[in-house]
Amino acid sequence: MRVLLLGEYSGVHTNLAMVLKELGHDVITVSDGDGFKSFPRDVDLSFSPWYKKLGISIILDWLGLKGTAHFFKRRKVLSNLNDIDVIQCINTASICSYSSLANYLVLKTIISSNPNAKVFLCALGDDRTWVNYCLNKKNKYSYFDRLKLNNIKNYLFSLKYLYAIGYKQLDQYVIEKSEAIIPGLLDYYNAYSDCKKVSNIIRIPISKEQHSNAYDVKKELENSSNKDKEIINVFHGWQIGKDLRKGNDVLDRVVKKIKEDHVREIEYNVIQNVPYNEYVRCFDKADIFLDQVYSYDRGVNAILGMANGKVVVSGFENEKSFDKPIGINAVPDESELYTSINELILNPVKLRNIKINAVEFIIQNHEPEKIAQEYLLLWGSK
Repeated sequence: MRVLLLGEYSGVHTNLAMVLKELGHDVITVSDGDGFKSFPRDVDLSFSPWYKKLGISIILDWLGLKGTAHFFKRRKVLSNLNDIDVIQCINTASICSYSSLANYLVLKTIISSNPNAKVFLCALGDDRTWVNYCLNKKNKYSYFDRLKLNNIKNYLFSLKYLYAIGYKQLDQYVIEKSEAIIPGLLDYYNAYSDCKKVSNIIRIPISKEQHSNAYDVKKELENSSNKDKEIINVFHGWQIGKDLRKGNDVLDRVVKKIKEDHVREIEYNVIQNVPYNEYVRCFDKADIFLDQVYSYDRGVNAILGMANGKVVVSGFENEKSFDKPIGINAVPDESELYTSINELILNPVKLRNIKINAVEFIIQNHEPEKIAQEYLLLWGSK
């Protein structure tokens, strides 16, 4: 099977492509590398616009024009991608450095060169359906609950999917062309639940190296002692610019309050905007891994923490479906968060058991080949 993976979301398509190739499939990745993360791709659509420093990038984005000129420079390369059996888009706006018109032209060009290809949409990241779902308060909570006039500039990226030029038409086009909409997280499954094309969730794949390492982590934890640790290490990866989305300030206040009240020694490490390799090294000794408070499910960051044997504080709204606790469900309620995290610190047996459960869950549910087979099964059924 010849597969074209369009767009990237924190390595999802990169990891999927690697496994599909190992299974004997011909795979082409087309993306901008997911911005500064710069994931590898076969066809590169990244660009650094001359107008970036002039502050008009967001204006062109809302006008639907950003990246259009660059698309025409790459159109010939895209039109030569032939004999594709499956086209999978991550997000309706798959290329995050392009706005609505350029994203439409990219997909239309690829489809025109491959009229018999099946198109699938992997629902991950902000899109029109998810933003609309959140703004209509259909979730118990979302990061849009913090939207106010004085911070609206922090929401412009998300709000463009509803109010900027061309995004409604782009959304309709991608959904109409798609054989199925594949949610990668519970958040997106809920948002698309009224759409007849929505499939069951297919979980986010980790790399084979991360999956193999998880076995070693589990073995090390199982051989560790249940005794109290002298110091509890709390890690908080704080991405500047996404404070409102992640609820970093909420988590920060809770941990600082626990530190003030606690008799046990707590080492609290806040890491901000560091390269990936340094980021992984920084949380190596962590016991508790603070992720976010406004998500129903776990994204790539939380999955990474779980795979490395940390008790992750993130979205576990579907925790009742698990046989045993695999993390701490984070909600935007400081009192509830305080109680949950404090209980962990006071109970070393529970802390250790959740670490083991978390790694075990990743080994069983995020194995890259298993997830690739789920995609292949769905693609083949349409």
